[in-house]
Amino acid sequence: MPATRLVGNLMLSWLTRLATGLPHVFDSQCGYTAVGSRGLSLILEGEMFPRYGYPNHLLLRLARQGVRVLDVPVRPVYGPSWRSGIRIRKVVGPLLRLLVPAATRQLLRKVGSRSKAQSTVVGASAAAGAATGRSTAAARLGSA
Repeated sequence: MPATRLVGNLMLSWLTRLATGLPHVFDSQCGYTAVGSRGLSLILEGEMFPRYGYPNHLLLRLARQGVRVLDVPVRPVYGPSWRSGIRIRKVVGPLLRLLVPAATRQLLRKVGSRSKAQSTVVGASAAAGAATGRSTAAARLGSA
């Protein structure tokens, strides 16, 4: 695989993992897809991202619906005279408009759930400290 394609693949796969919340999916750019009937019905519900980028859109859709997604390694085969037809300028903008908002929503969702979990822990520690009469850092934080 040409170096520029490898770097682009890694970057788009990383952004797709962020956007979908599917950290185990390594190569989102592969395009080979096997899908069950539930996943297929979700795919057929609406329009898909055209051409290069549809695998990212597909993973976003399936992840939002809670469909189980597995990553199956596929060995890419490129001949010595192979040339990509992808035009970076035409691909990057639309893909970023698809993935960046989804990644931002996913990250905000994670930050929100972490802050809720932390406030619950601090609140529980404060209550435990107050009930036992012991002053702990967590209890002081909880009462501040």
